[in-house]
Amino acid sequence: MRGETVTVRPPRTRGLRGAYILSGTLALGPNGSETWSMVADVHQTQKQASHLREALRQPERALAAVADDVVAGRERLRGLVGSADGLQKTGDQLATVHHFANTLFNCMRGGVFADGVRISAADFEKFVGSCNRETSARQAGWLNELPEILTENELRAAVQATNDRDLLRIFFEYLPITFSRRHGDPSRPWNRFAIQLKDSAGQQLLGFEGNWRDIFQNWEALSLSCPVFLEHMIAKFVNASTIDGYNPYRITRGGIEWEEPDPEDPWASIGYWGDHQIIYLLKLLEAAEKFQPGELSAFLPQELFCYADVPYRIASYEKLIADPRATIDFDTERSAAIKARAAKIGADGKLLRGADGGIYYVTLAEKLLVPLLAKLSNFIPGGGIWMNTQRPEWNDANNALVGYGVSVVTLNYLRRYLTFCLELFERWGGRLGQSPLPEEARSGVEDVSLSEPVATLLRDISGILSSAEEGKLAAAPTDEGRRNLVDRLSTAGSKFRSAVYAQ
Repeated sequence: MRGETVTVRPPRTRGLRGAYILSGTLALGPNGSETWSMVADVHQTQKQASHLREALRQPERALAAVADDVVAGRERLRGLVGSADGLQKTGDQLATVHHFANTLFNCMRGGVFADGVRISAADFEKFVGSCNRETSARQAGWLNELPEILTENELRAAVQATNDRDLLRIFFEYLPITFSRRHGDPSRPWNRFAIQLKDSAGQQLLGFEGNWRDIFQNWEALSLSCPVFLEHMIAKFVNASTIDGYNPYRITRGGIEWEEPDPEDPWASIGYWGDHQIIYLLKLLEAAEKFQPGELSAFLPQELFCYADVPYRIASYEKLIADPRATIDFDTERSAAIKARAAKIGADGKLLRGADGGIYYVTLAEKLLVPLLAKLSNFIPGGGIWMNTQRPEWNDANNALVGYGVSVVTLNYLRRYLTFCLELFERWGGRLGQSPLPEEARSGVEDVSLSEPVATLLRDISGILSSAEEGKLAAAPTDEGRRNLVDRLSTAGSKFRSAVYAQ
C-alpha cells in the first residue's frame, strides 16, 4: 500500500516462568533411594562463569559446596524467623509448623530487624544522606564520630543532644530492617520485587519495600518482637500521610511512591489507598502505649512531624456527587517538581513544604486528627464511611474488590480510634516538662498547635455532629436528615481541601 506507514509493535510478553527438565533412567531396589540437585547459578560475569566451569570439573566438591550452602541458608533462615519470635516447640506439631510458616511469610513482607536493638552507625549515616543531603552535610562531623555500633537508646540520646529537628525526625523514621519484599502475586505484571540481602559489594543490605496496605500490617506483628522501634513505625506512618488525610501507594526505606496515569500501561491508574488506614495506625499506637505507658502522649504537642507531598487533588463535594468514581485529579507539573526536588536533596524532597520553602512541621496531635477528620467528613449516617478516592477500603465482605459504596468496618474502627485518642489526650496533661525533644520542637504551652485549616475543620465537624446529636438524628433518622448531615460534613471537608491545596 504505497504512501502509508505501518508501525508494527513487538508483542509484550508477561508472566513467563522458566522451565528446567532433568531426564534420566533410575533403577531402585527395595528401600533404595537416589538424590540429585538442580542448581541455577545466574547473573555471572565472564570471570565468574570461567571459575564455575573449573569448579564443575570436580563434581563431588561442587555438590558438597551446594549441600553446605543449603545447610547454612537453612540456619540463616531459622535465625531470621527466630528473631521475630517464630520458633516454638509445643505438643502440637502442626501448630508449631503453622506458626513458623506464618512468621516466615510475615517477615518476607515486612522484614526483620537486622540486629535487634543494635544499630550500625555507618548504615544510619547512609540513611541520613539518602533522606536529606543538606542535613547529612551539616552533621557530617557528628556522624563520623559515632561509635561503630549503638543501641537504639544510645543513638536516640546522641541525636537529641544535637538539637537538630531535621536529624531527629530522620532518626525516628529510621528502621534497620532487612529480608523484606513487596507483597503481591509475582505473576501479576505490576509486581516487580525481590528479597535482596546483600549489596553489590557483598555487604548486608538493609531496606524494605511494601504497599501501604500491607507493610504496616506486617510491622504490627514485627513490633511485638522489638517494641523499641514502635515510635519509629508510628513516625514512618504519620510522616508518609498527606495533608488531606490519606496515604501514598508504597512505602520504602527510600521514601514514598504514588501511582501515576500512563496511557501506555493498561494497569496504570491513580487513587488514594485509604483502606485499613485507621486500624493500622491504631494498632501501632495501642502497642506503643502498652509497651511504653505514657511515653506516646509526650509527643502530642511536639512539632516534629510532617506531611507527604503527593500530587493528587480530591474533587470538590459537588464533583464527588456528580461522579463518585472519578474523584482524583493528578497534577503532572507538581509531580515533576516534587521529583526534581527529591533528586536534588533526597527523600525529604517528597515532603510538604511551608511558606519559607522548608519542611512543614506539625504536631503529632494534628497528624492523629487529620485522618480522623477526613473519614468523618465522609460519614454516611446509618451506613458507614463513604469510599470516594478511587481505591478500596474495608468494605465488609467485599474488601479490596471495588472501592465504592460505604465501609461499616472503617466506621467501627473509627469509634475505637476515637476512644483511644481521647484517653491519650487526657494522659498528656502535665508532660511538657518531661519531653526529651529539642527545645525548638516544643510548643512550651499546654495547648496543642494545629494548622489553621485543620483547626477550622475540627471546629466545623464538631459543631455539625453536635447539632445532629441535639436534633436526635441517631434516634429517629429520616432520609432528609441524613442527606442534610452528609451535605454539611462533606462540604466542610471540601472547604478544608480547597484551603490546604491553595496553601
